[in-house]
This record gives sequence, structure tokens and C-alpha cells, in this order.
Amino acid sequence: MRHVQEIVAEYEAQPFDANEPLILISISKSYDDEARGSIYNAVRGCWKINPKKAKDFRLLLAHRHGLVLGAFRPKEWLKAIPANFPWLSEELEGRWGFTGEEAESEVKKLYLGKRVPDVYRAKGAANPVRFIEAAAPQTH
Repeated sequence: MRHVQEIVAEYEAQPFDANEPLILISISKSYDDEARGSIYNAVRGCWKINPKKAKDFRLLLAHRHGLVLGAFRPKEWLKAIPANFPWLSEELEGRWGFTGEEAESEVKKLYLGKRVPDVYRAKGAANPVRFIEAAAPQTH
């Protein structure tokens, strides 16, 4: 269930234009988890992701129901173990997360509060992680 304000914000928001390669991660489930209250903690782990590929992407966007809530610069990708992610009770084999920092204010202005373009949101897709290789032309 979502609040009316969330639904209105999603549909009123303009889609963003991807200005650089980026990783999109849906935090629709993890952001609701009280143990990981911040957007940063909700998006930083733990995902089925190829850390070697992820290292080549310098921008990561957190979105919830298609609305971008956070923009981060990953610095290091780490195995999903309790030492790296305190909310874990055991290692999650094959999953990874990152440490990083918020993106620069100029970058955040380009993405925060914007809608993920439909071309990047496949209907019925189960994987919350998407690699966006290059900017796709958008129609507003």
C-alpha cells in the first residue's frame, strides 16, 4: 500500500535523462525495513550483482516505485557478510553491497525527485538491479 502523495509524486515527476552510465536499484522493499531506515542503508546492500561489472559504474540511483530518492557514488563493493552489513545475521552467498557517499549536488539535481523512464522499468522484472550503459533518448 502507498500513500496518495507517493502515487501523485510518481506520476507528476518528469523522467530523468541518463547523463552517464549508472546502476538503478529499486529499494521498494528494503526502504520499508526499519532496520535500514536511511536511503543509503536501504540501497547499499545486499544485491545479486557482479561486483567486477559494478566497479565500472560511478553513479548509483536508488528508486522506490519509480521515483528517484537517492544518488550515490560507490567507492567499494563488499561481500554481504555481517562484518560489512551489521543488519545481517549471516553471510548471503553471491550477494554484494557497497560503501560510498552521496553524489555531488549538481548530479542530485539531475535525478532526485525524477521518475525512472519507462524504458528502464521492464514490467514483471524480478531483479531490482539495472545497469544503464548509455543515455537513452527520452520523450517528456
